[in-house]
Amino acid sequence: MLGLAGCGGTTPAPVQRAVDPCARMATTAGGHGTVAANDPQILTCRLTAKGGAFRVIVDTAPQALVRWQRAQVERTQTTREWANIPAQQPVMVNGVGQGAFWVKAPRELVCTDGRRLVTVRVLKPHAATAARRAAIQVAKAALAR
Repeated sequence: MLGLAGCGGTTPAPVQRAVDPCARMATTAGGHGTVAANDPQILTCRLTAKGGAFRVIVDTAPQALVRWQRAQVERTQTTREWANIPAQQPVMVNGVGQGAFWVKAPRELVCTDGRRLVTVRVLKPHAATAARRAAIQVAKAALAR
């Protein structure tokens, strides 16, 4: 006697597509994004949002807050204490994660929520105030994902 068993139903389950993390981040920021590189603990995205272009690095390696603090201290030491390079000095930014700082010359915001270390490099807009404002919005979107 031969018995056959099935798992039921003839309707196949819908295919679940993986959500692109850069697209999700860009959507939160009001734009579009693509993956530039996706290593085990580092995701690099290219984003366009609200008239800006950005490169965003999301680092999920352990001890993000400690590494953010070290980056801030080292940048302060090398640009304020050992040399006086105002455009390279970190400026603290309130309201973004557990800590954030902006560096004018490379147009870069570095922030953390304690689990991730996020670096937003502004490629466009070129005006300093607009670049900083845009970086803050993109960083908040990166931390929200």
